[in-house]
Amino acid sequence: MKLPVDEPPLRVAGETQRSEYDDALLDIIMLAPLLAVASPILSLGATWRIFVQHGLYAWLVSATLCFVVASVIGPLSLRTLLKGRKDVRAHFLGWQAEVVVGMRLGDARDKGYKIFNDVPETAKDGKLFNLDHVAIGPGGIYVIETKGRSKSEDGGSVDDLKSASSIHPAVPS
Repeated sequence: MKLPVDEPPLRVAGETQRSEYDDALLDIIMLAPLLAVASPILSLGATWRIFVQHGLYAWLVSATLCFVVASVIGPLSLRTLLKGRKDVRAHFLGWQAEVVVGMRLGDARDKGYKIFNDVPETAKDGKLFNLDHVAIGPGGIYVIETKGRSKSEDGGSVDDLKSASSIHPAVPS
């Protein structure tokens, strides 16, 4: 089906962060539990087959090998789960911060600025990255990088929950 416009639609604020959040969440929901559950079940099935076909000695050797493999996969699954939890939190916070800054930049439209969110770009080395927000208007062209941060572990103030944005003129003056 052909769209009525030639250009792709503009991206919403935080679209890349949302995608990374979804991927990290999927890793937590699917990958870590799958590894933790599938490894022992497959090991038991394999060792039972060896016991039936080759006897007790072969079974002991294969069961020991499966135990060693499960001892490696189990902690790796736990590590993946814990790292995934941190990734989910970080991407969620980044996504929310970009959405808030995108909404706040809406006020700049009243002053004659065009606002573009989550602009995909390619670096000289071919790596993909995105510009969180670009504002083009009477005062120049600005690239705005947004970072989200949470309270410190010691229970910092509510002010610590703000989004931090750094604004860089795209064209040096």
